[in-house]
Amino acid sequence: MKFILYLALGISLFKSEQAWSQSKDDYLTPETIIDAAFDVLSGTPEEKRDWDRFRSLFVPSAQFIVAPKDKDTGDNKLIVRTIEEVISSQGKWLESNPLHEYRIHSITENYRHLAHVLCTYESRKNDLELYGRGISSFQLMHDGKRWWIVNWFWLGESENERIPEIYLPKKRNH
Repeated sequence: MKFILYLALGISLFKSEQAWSQSKDDYLTPETIIDAAFDVLSGTPEEKRDWDRFRSLFVPSAQFIVAPKDKDTGDNKLIVRTIEEVISSQGKWLESNPLHEYRIHSITENYRHLAHVLCTYESRKNDLELYGRGISSFQLMHDGKRWWIVNWFWLGESENERIPEIYLPKKRNH
């Protein structure tokens, strides 16, 4: 069974390796690949997103998971999407609305070729107007050549559930 899983992952990585973007810097560290993912999603309404670059950051079987509260019941739920589902469901919206999303703080833990990054992000409509914040959990692996995002799991901040200080940038004393 393990052999089949490793074989499937190897085939997936081989196919994705063919889609590497021109910028090999995207894959150097867990933080650079995460920043590249946010970079692709960010832009003005006139900017087309580079979906080939986006695809090149993830293993083909990557999952995108969000865990919002159900507005009617208040229960936590999961919405799970593939890369192609994210592009088809969010692509048109992203290309018609200004959005600049970026990492403001992160905690990275590594063990051998695996990494987990708990990342606090901000979303802005422009340089001044804060649109939202949240926390993303990224699971990544290094295949010996580069980093790959395996899963991206996030939850937006709400008025009732603010991001704890431990996950925010340290305040500077002036």
